[in-house]
Amino acid sequence: MNALALMQRLVDARVHEVGGKNRSSVIDAINREAGLALGSPYCAATVSHCFRMALRLDHQDRGFSFASSGSSQAIKKSFAVLGRVSVDPQDLLSWRGALGGWTNVDDPAHGHIFFIKGRLTNSAGEVVGLVTLEANTSPQTQDRDGEGMYELHRSLDSLREKHPQFWLLRTDGFVGGEWWG
Repeated sequence: MNALALMQRLVDARVHEVGGKNRSSVIDAINREAGLALGSPYCAATVSHCFRMALRLDHQDRGFSFASSGSSQAIKKSFAVLGRVSVDPQDLLSWRGALGGWTNVDDPAHGHIFFIKGRLTNSAGEVVGLVTLEANTSPQTQDRDGEGMYELHRSLDSLREKHPQFWLLRTDGFVGGEWWG
């Protein structure tokens, strides 16, 4: 099973914060697994959790192992070392799986990370939007620090306008990192 399918299960289970900011039994378990304090932001911890679970379920042990982290920027940095970071959404057309995210302009140590479930194209076949699966977001704000796990539809124009330091991570080649044919 790939990491995206595992994230889809969390979204389908309607995991939301209960009992405090960035808290629920599921969120607490994910943050503990990542070595984070309870109540910490959980977007990166959730991405890491899904890849760890995919690795546990993969009995062939093939491909790269995902560098787990509770930090979106640490995950991005691990992909940069491998030459697997892009800012061109058209790259998604040739990749077999991807994560997306951004680095905060005013606080470059932090940002957000999410799964890219689908690529929305225009009549010329260019990627103009994304279907995402995200943790610690909200359908109303479509920002980090929300109240749960959701599937969102994002326009690339509005995503780039709001988050100019937007990036993409190529996941095919990682155990659990392929979900597009």
